[in-house]
Amino acid sequence: MLLKRLKEAPAIKKLVFIGFSGCGKTTVAQKLAEVTSLPLFSIDEMVEEKTGTSIPEIFEKYGEEYFRQLEGEIILEVIKEKGGIIDCGGGVVERENNMKLLGSFGKIVWLKCPLETILVRLGKNDRPLLKNKDLRQIEDFFQRREKLYQRYADITVNSNRDLTRIISELLEILNLD
Repeated sequence: MLLKRLKEAPAIKKLVFIGFSGCGKTTVAQKLAEVTSLPLFSIDEMVEEKTGTSIPEIFEKYGEEYFRQLEGEIILEVIKEKGGIIDCGGGVVERENNMKLLGSFGKIVWLKCPLETILVRLGKNDRPLLKNKDLRQIEDFFQRREKLYQRYADITVNSNRDLTRIISELLEILNLD
């Protein structure tokens, strides 16, 4: 019965990926865009293109508030699109207004991943909000953000596994297979 309902349901062609840094948002969004031929909008990349500056440099020179303002401006542009996949930075959930805008665009997919895996994936990456923090601070930060991801997510997908399995699950959930 569930399979029949899925096949009768229209495909979802407007997606927003959220999740902590290192959970796989960019990798999953790129692969799903490739498989579905939906356009991909990477908010962080678009901010960097608009400013000609890297995200770490923006945080260092102008601060998080300035970055969040730029992020909001890009989101306003992207949600005018007729469809596609939006890959958001990990902190997009910090602004309720941005999440309302993204929710008006399409289904919000939280790529959930344990902190231990994320720390291994990030290695020595220079993520602005994790820089110079000890493990306890990162754990607190992670737990606070997890509550926000959970609040805004329409769909939760475990990203602590093989990319092929994640994409297959998403295609089935979204009725795009």
